[in-house]
Amino acid sequence: MTSRKTNLTTSDLDAEHLSKFRRQISQNEVATACALHYCVLHAISPPDWLVEEAATGMIKLLKRERPSGRGRAGSQLARFQHEYWDVQRWEKVQDVRGIRLEAKRDDKILKAQPNREPGDNWRRFQSARTAWLKLETFERAAKLLVGQSAHASSSAVRASYRKVEKAICNGKTIMGLWFDDGFLLKLGIIKCLPKDLVQKGLFF
Repeated sequence: MTSRKTNLTTSDLDAEHLSKFRRQISQNEVATACALHYCVLHAISPPDWLVEEAATGMIKLLKRERPSGRGRAGSQLARFQHEYWDVQRWEKVQDVRGIRLEAKRDDKILKAQPNREPGDNWRRFQSARTAWLKLETFERAAKLLVGQSAHASSSAVRASYRKVEKAICNGKTIMGLWFDDGFLLKLGIIKCLPKDLVQKGLFF
């Protein structure tokens, strides 16, 4: 008999057991955990349908979790929601600072080449950018978040930015930076896919 530990594919017997679990999941979600336990116990790769059921089940459990208190520490999902908002605010601050640096580089290049005559399009672009950058960085970042769940005052944006920067300096992983929008939508962290957040090449 082939050792299960070296058998990385499901045998006919394994497939039969997993099929039974799959039929039971519609009656009781505990069958999902039992099916995963079976895969771990016998060192077999879980089928795609089981991975999907497990992911769906975990999302449901997170959304059903009863808060242990109020505010950002109320539940795992509440903590992640606030951490995600912190990251969103941090990213907008980074965007604004990046545009400020770009403006300074452009000014430096023009000063170094006084005979260079920018075109009308560039002048309009520069004028719009200069007007856009008149607001203080955290205030401008707050403006960029209008209409989003992470929208907050400039002072709150500043606090979130410092919190994320401190976490980065301490070597902590910043959750949510690479999370899929579809997953965040299912969790309820975002209310819709961010089609309206797609930049058209400019912020202004």
